[in-house]
Amino acid sequence: MKRRNTPLAWLTGIGLVLWMATGSAVYSSQCCTPAVGLEDYRGTWTVQDGDQFQLQSAFVPAFAKNDAQPIIPEVLSKDLIQIVRYIKSHPIKTVTIIGLFVSDEGQGPELGLARAKAMQAAFIEAGTPSYQIRVESGLRDDLPQNADGTILLGGIELVFGCLKPFELKDRKYGLEVLANSNFVFEHGSVKRLLEPTKELQQAVQQVALYLQKHPDRQLTLVGYNHPEEPYELAWTTLGLARAQVIRSLLVVAGANGSQIQVEGKATQKIAVLQSDLYGQFLPSVLEFVFSDLPPKRAKAIDRQIKTIEEDLKKRQVYRFKDFGSKEHKIVLTDELRTYLEDLILYLSVHPDAKLYCVGHSLPRENDRATALKGKERANYVRDFLINHGILPERIVATTAADTHPLGTSDTRYGKQINRRVDVFVAYDGKEPQLYVLPPFDGAKPSKPARPSKPAPKTTPVKDSVPEETTIPEPTTAQDTSKPDIGN
Repeated sequence: MKRRNTPLAWLTGIGLVLWMATGSAVYSSQCCTPAVGLEDYRGTWTVQDGDQFQLQSAFVPAFAKNDAQPIIPEVLSKDLIQIVRYIKSHPIKTVTIIGLFVSDEGQGPELGLARAKAMQAAFIEAGTPSYQIRVESGLRDDLPQNADGTILLGGIELVFGCLKPFELKDRKYGLEVLANSNFVFEHGSVKRLLEPTKELQQAVQQVALYLQKHPDRQLTLVGYNHPEEPYELAWTTLGLARAQVIRSLLVVAGANGSQIQVEGKATQKIAVLQSDLYGQFLPSVLEFVFSDLPPKRAKAIDRQIKTIEEDLKKRQVYRFKDFGSKEHKIVLTDELRTYLEDLILYLSVHPDAKLYCVGHSLPRENDRATALKGKERANYVRDFLINHGILPERIVATTAADTHPLGTSDTRYGKQINRRVDVFVAYDGKEPQLYVLPPFDGAKPSKPARPSKPAPKTTPVKDSVPEETTIPEPTTAQDTSKPDIGN
């Protein structure tokens, strides 16, 4: 998830203050008139978006009768800044500004709309994207007024919504799910822009429980991506990886993964939006389609999962071995594509299973550097798996440093097979053991390879980097450079 930009948050406040100083009738310019003082703007103004945001101000925005220029007390400006920050930090939220008017104001609905547009200009000036703001007009004869009836107190109402709500239905059993939020993906990535809201989490749980209750139903998840989004994955579309992510979330919530099919499609019809805080993102890239799950189809899936588990256990470990001493690279072979497809399908029906990425390295200048290099490689593979739709919490990256060599360190071949990452499947989620590893599955060297250090028969998978060491974040880009023969 991307973090909010603090400097931009300051600019939000500065922009709103400047707008108030130059374009609105602020309390500071009204305080000295005998008819209008700070107490004239005292009231209760409540702004709320479900359980995500609530603001209650002791002062209210006001308007002179038959005038569209807002009067904003200085103490209220700080509350408005909080509202702007909330909107900007939730890029698929929308806010409808309703400009209110009373019956005895001559311009009627046009005046209400003008008031809403004046507040809209303030929000945009403070940095709120225009696509998040809508304006309406509304009649409200019960608006409070000052003593002589020249000032309307309130005059503005804010209603929050969602640009693309999370919504799906299944008419067969009457399922209807609606959340005023949605999954938002970073441009060119399977990473979600924001953590799911409580309302969205509840919607996911509702779908998972529905599938549990109706094993005869199948959900097809279609993930989309824009054709111009850059990506380098084993799949044909980035949309498929996004669908894998949502399937994983449903499985964690209790759904049976064998009832969920995934597809991926590229289309120019999906929106790509821009935010000052988050850059480019996609607010809606998912489609949900329910259908009957024939009993034969369910049995075929069960057999497929059983075969995959047998194959994974027979393999024991998958080795990523295209690492240089400085550069990282993962070659997308047909074998790797098949392995990823099987692995993700297996994880989709076994929510307790986890993956352990164990990085290996040749001896470096000291033990710490050796362990760090192994952890760096493990993180690189972990990111690769995450980018293909596996949830981060189901992958553990650790290092074995140079404790489990498969070749000698005085040959090019030996160095290559010792610079690797081993991926283990922990079927019960528990930390696996590094047993005597299976033989290297690549080309054999001209001379028998002997370990440079004796390998223990049983070694727990653990991170040998000292606790106080800070592991630098690895890059996720897949480097295509050739491995060298360094460490």
